[in-house]
Amino acid sequence: LASSPQAMGFYNAEGVAKYVPHMYMYFARQFLQEVNKLNQLDRVKYFEYFQEGWTFHSKGIWYYTSNDHLPSLTLMGSSNYGYRSLTRDLEMQVAIVTKNEELRRALHDEKNLMFNYGEQVTLDTVLQDSDRQLPLLVQLVT
Repeated sequence: LASSPQAMGFYNAEGVAKYVPHMYMYFARQFLQEVNKLNQLDRVKYFEYFQEGWTFHSKGIWYYTSNDHLPSLTLMGSSNYGYRSLTRDLEMQVAIVTKNEELRRALHDEKNLMFNYGEQVTLDTVLQDSDRQLPLLVQLVT
């Protein structure tokens, strides 16, 4: 689950910041193309969060084994580990691996709450949706 372009704080920003959502669209496209190349589109799903008027900065990964309906591994937090994160911001990511049924259910329920505002984005979506076409500047720098 990641932010939709419209739920990013940089959406409709001024200057070069306005290209940040397009860069994330580029990364989503690259990710889904790699998943497709590895023939894993049936196992790996990419969703984007959108709720009118809200921004979404968190990222999450929930891993479910093939025979279980509750996650056995959850990653939460920021994936920002650049220079700014090292020198100015406090960034953190947590990996939770547990067999505790109560905690697994709570993580599952929390994920479901966020996914109420999530929409699956497919490879076809990122390649064909006119709203997801990358500006020339983003194509040149990527």
